[in-house]
Amino acid sequence: MNLAPKLSSSSDSVEKSPSPSVPPAVHSGDDVCIELRRLHRFFGDTKAVNDVTFSVRRGHVFGFIGPNGAGKTTSMRILSTLDLPSYGDAFVDGFSVVNDPELVRKRLGFMPDSFGTYRDVNCREYLDFFARAYGLVGQDRSRRLQWVLDFTGTGGMANKPIRGLSK
Repeated sequence: MNLAPKLSSSSDSVEKSPSPSVPPAVHSGDDVCIELRRLHRFFGDTKAVNDVTFSVRRGHVFGFIGPNGAGKTTSMRILSTLDLPSYGDAFVDGFSVVNDPELVRKRLGFMPDSFGTYRDVNCREYLDFFARAYGLVGQDRSRRLQWVLDFTGTGGMANKPIRGLSK
């Protein structure tokens, strides 16, 4: 069985190639909420993620640690649908990041360890940016934004600049 990825002529773009060795996804009712199966990501000749497989059970705390260059960030980008695997797949509540990215995004919250270029916005504005990116509008967006602030206990920081927050 040939598991080699199909690379395009560009050094960093990858053509999706379904792998027959990737087992079917779990069902959302199962005890597994996050699963990576035979995940690979190449950038040209560089292996950023090399055959990563693990699962996280619902209600469990999971630490994803390793040295610089081990593929943690790339794996998280794939899991959060910001990138595609060269082959293999990742699942959130049984939904594939390759085949069902919209359904994955509805079930996943992801906060990267860097805030990007918008350092002068406050916490509420930053959360509102992501709420809009997820397609939330009107009162629903306002209610959910307030719920996140209440749930995380950060309501008192809503108007503080994000640059002042600790990681």
